[in-house]
Amino acid sequence: MIERHLLEEFRRALLSISEIPSLPREIFVPLIQRGIIRELLNNPTQESIAALEEVCAFAPLPVIREDALEALIQLSHQNYSEAILGLYRLAVERDYLPAISYLRNNSIICPNPHLQAVFSFLHLPEADYTQFSDSLSLLAEYFFYHAQPSTRTKMVQSTDTPGRKRFSHLLDTLLLDTPEKSSRLLALYPQSSEVEKQIILQRLSSLVEMGSISAGDLLCQLVIHFDDSAAGEMTKRFNLTPSSPSDKALYYFLSNQWDQYETFDFTHQWLVEAYSTASPTLRQKILSQARNSGYIEWLSNLSGSRPAVVLWELSPADWEKIAQAILSNPPDPSWLRLLSHAPLYWSAYLLNYLEENAYGFEGAPELNRVAQLAATSISQPLPYAPQAVLRSPAGSITCMAVSPFGMEVGFGSLDASIQFLNLTSIEWQKPILSPASPTRLIAYDPQAGYLVCAGGDHRLRIFRRQDDVLLKTLEGHKGLVRAIAFQSDGRIFYSAGFDGTIHSWHFPSGLAARSPIRVGNEIFSLLISSDNQLLLYASADRTCQVISVQENQPVHSVSGLDDVPLTLALNYRQKFAVAFRNNKIQQFSLSTFKPLTTPRSIPSPINRLIYHPSLPLLFGMGVDGKIHVWHEADLRLILTIEQHNQPASGLGITPDGNILISSSADGKVLIWDLQPFLLFFQPVHSDLHAWIEKLALWLKTELSPSSRAWLEFAQRLLEWRARFDIQIEDAVPIQIGDFDILF
Repeated sequence: MIERHLLEEFRRALLSISEIPSLPREIFVPLIQRGIIRELLNNPTQESIAALEEVCAFAPLPVIREDALEALIQLSHQNYSEAILGLYRLAVERDYLPAISYLRNNSIICPNPHLQAVFSFLHLPEADYTQFSDSLSLLAEYFFYHAQPSTRTKMVQSTDTPGRKRFSHLLDTLLLDTPEKSSRLLALYPQSSEVEKQIILQRLSSLVEMGSISAGDLLCQLVIHFDDSAAGEMTKRFNLTPSSPSDKALYYFLSNQWDQYETFDFTHQWLVEAYSTASPTLRQKILSQARNSGYIEWLSNLSGSRPAVVLWELSPADWEKIAQAILSNPPDPSWLRLLSHAPLYWSAYLLNYLEENAYGFEGAPELNRVAQLAATSISQPLPYAPQAVLRSPAGSITCMAVSPFGMEVGFGSLDASIQFLNLTSIEWQKPILSPASPTRLIAYDPQAGYLVCAGGDHRLRIFRRQDDVLLKTLEGHKGLVRAIAFQSDGRIFYSAGFDGTIHSWHFPSGLAARSPIRVGNEIFSLLISSDNQLLLYASADRTCQVISVQENQPVHSVSGLDDVPLTLALNYRQKFAVAFRNNKIQQFSLSTFKPLTTPRSIPSPINRLIYHPSLPLLFGMGVDGKIHVWHEADLRLILTIEQHNQPASGLGITPDGNILISSSADGKVLIWDLQPFLLFFQPVHSDLHAWIEKLALWLKTELSPSSRAWLEFAQRLLEWRARFDIQIEDAVPIQIGDFDILF
């Protein structure tokens, strides 16, 4: 209640235009300030609103700060953008709790999306905060280019949920204000999402433009360690090379810049130094590049005059020589070290070879039983069994495509339908009905949002997978379309066929990207390299041609082939495989275009060919319906599966490499769980007890005698390995026979 004498003074002041009331200072000043706030509220301009924001932040009297905030709120309700910005600035930059509370409880969109993103990041509960890709980009831009130091610190330290902690940790790392943050960023990069990777690359690019040497080195390291194509494009645009001589040699070597490498490191001094200090994973990559490219002379600098090979690159012929070397020198126990790391398949081969030649296993008598199991297994097929056997509802299958995320498989048919199989539930989904039959070819875009279909009328059609709506019909081909290849970013795709033309299309608009390339011969297969730089196609003139995407012109021809190439496969190790009409297959290097193997004969022509995404295995399926698996090193046949009786119409592997899908012309579909088979070719020298438990579970299921024999061998060998803890952390090779075997 207002006291009587104060009320009288208020009345006199309000009824007069000249009399100043006699009031105490502690009452008079707030009255004046409140009147000023009312005046600012009634006359809103950019300057008056800025004054209200300043009062909220710095006024000494709480009641005045409250009045100023209420004025800003009223103006925000009247859609004054500066008032809304003021509220968000108070919440984000000043930690003004009343503003934070008000914005949390009222849905007011900030005109500045950066402030909106930061407020959501700092102050909204997890249930109301979703890290959309645009929000992450806005957060990063604000953090690096707009935030005050105190706000930056708050963004790094005040988050309390795992998702936000992860991103704030990334932002802090990208400041690159201490040397250790560079190595931290390299560790974070492979675990980052695609959006996070874009933020990393944009930040490094910005730092390079500001003259940062460490940012340039990091971009080069992303190329060295992860083959990152976007980072590679940036290094070329900025003309970057690592500042360290050994890293520079390694950068040239791994990015196929052979002229620059030979000029810079003609004695191989720096490459040897880079290899000697590299991690085991990077050493494997360096040696794989050496073998694939043919640049192997530097290995003599590493191990004298003896050939140095990496364990996972040993060919079947190499393993034969190693087994003979072990047998010729029984007292040498170094082979036990090899047995602790070798793929299980080649471990079985070694043990069986030694068992057949009466090797005593004096150094490890417990291996006698393991060797007996190896002898039982080695003559039998490796474990395989279909997870599901199905029939297409259309009754026929002409083509097949696995979605990029491995969630579904699409099948074309002789009629106008495209059938879909959900790989999680193993159930058929609603089909698409195409306007033209038969469906000759289908392909998913890299984000699995669309499907491109080639019909019997030689037209291409783009369907949106979400609702199966036909968006575009593309015309241009005059003959059967045999191949579709997407760039990794999904912006352009290519089509080729029997009319001897290669068309490039903007996606998903369907507009022509460039003039068609006319080759004059039927094209059977078309692929694009992982860096989007080269197109590779198989032609009826018995050649495989290489086209530069940038120049839209042929740059190389692999000629003198045995016969017409029917289909191609390409892997990330810069190898491509060719299947010929005369029942042969062969491998070549995409770096040097030289043959990597001699032609290997097969029972019947192969019309489907695909590499495993991570292991050195090549899968093929032919016109007789048989599925073959070859070792990538020399195309030694490892397994033949006879489950289809009609010609192959599709063969695919999910991105994780664990599921194989095969289809034949009669509509038969088989889903294969590859994990028991792949166990024998992948690294298994860590997490041994987890693998032993998995094998025990597999052995409880119904298995063929051959599969059971192999899995029992694997279980016993891993139990033997689990008794030891042999870790190879350095580059010291195992010397067996003529080999220095590196891990």
